[in-house]
Amino acid sequence: MDPGNPIRACDIMHREVISVGEDTDVWELARILAQNRISGAPVVDSEGNVVGVVSESDIVAHLERISRAQGPGNFYSQADQEGDPPCSMVMARDLMSRNVIQASEESSAQEISRLMLRQRVHRVIITRGRKLAGIVTTTDLLRVI
Repeated sequence: MDPGNPIRACDIMHREVISVGEDTDVWELARILAQNRISGAPVVDSEGNVVGVVSESDIVAHLERISRAQGPGNFYSQADQEGDPPCSMVMARDLMSRNVIQASEESSAQEISRLMLRQRVHRVIITRGRKLAGIVTTTDLLRVI
């Protein structure tokens, strides 16, 4: 990286980001993550503002809570039935983390790498105002070293 001409987030970010709406139910959320082979996604409101992040771990934790409530041995036998009312009524907004690790498009790659280290994450959501603009991963940073 050239310190005189720093690489910015907008130079390296992925612009086409899979995101989900706040009202995406657990089953649709799991399908989207699996189909796109991603471990998590930004959650956006009806205006496209980033309001959270949801991950596979959030879904698994929810299913585990259902299993615990229904008794041992029910993790897959009960929780994996699409249409199970407890799951079909739970939305991304109920599972998501509201603590979004984010940076602006103008943030330098160095600022983003420091943020990743400080927050112990492998991806940073890039925003334009409150709108989703892209995502930068540790792999993206490694490519520009």
